[in-house]
Order: sequence, then structure tokens, then C-alpha cells
Amino acid sequence: MKFCVNKFAFSASLSMAFVYFLMALYTWFWPASSLKLSASYMLMSNLNMFAPLLDVSIMNVVSGLVQTFIFTYIWTFGFAWLYNRMEK
Repeated sequence: MKFCVNKFAFSASLSMAFVYFLMALYTWFWPASSLKLSASYMLMSNLNMFAPLLDVSIMNVVSGLVQTFIFTYIWTFGFAWLYNRMEK
């Protein structure tokens, strides 16, 4: 089974951009809870020292969306291309 490389990379990028947007909204509305959640999955006791640096603005969200989309597209494109090459 071969991947359609562009469709696979595009759908993965859209999915990750959507997840990023949801997490940005979560951080915007509940910053203390998001710091606590982030600390738990990074195996740290707390991230309160970073609370003053937490700035969620429209420009930051748009920039993060673009970066997430581009980086995910590049990685999944490479994965699908490599997978297709190994299928031959």
C-alpha cells in the first residue's frame, strides 16, 4: 500500500494545526491549569517560574499555527516518501 504523499502530509499538518489551536485556546483561557498540565507531562513539579513569560496573543497563535503546519508537513512528507521508497 502506497501513501499519496501530498495528501498524507497535508492531512497530518491540518490535524496538528487544529490540535495546536485547541491547546492555544486552552492556554489562553486557563493559563494556570495549562502550566500544571505541561509540568505533569514534562515530569516537573511546577512551571510557575515561567508564568510571567506566558503570553498568548493573536500573533503568537498565528505564528505557531504556521510553524506547526510547515514542520508537520515536512516531516510527514519525508516519512511518506521514505515509506513509499521502501515499498518498491
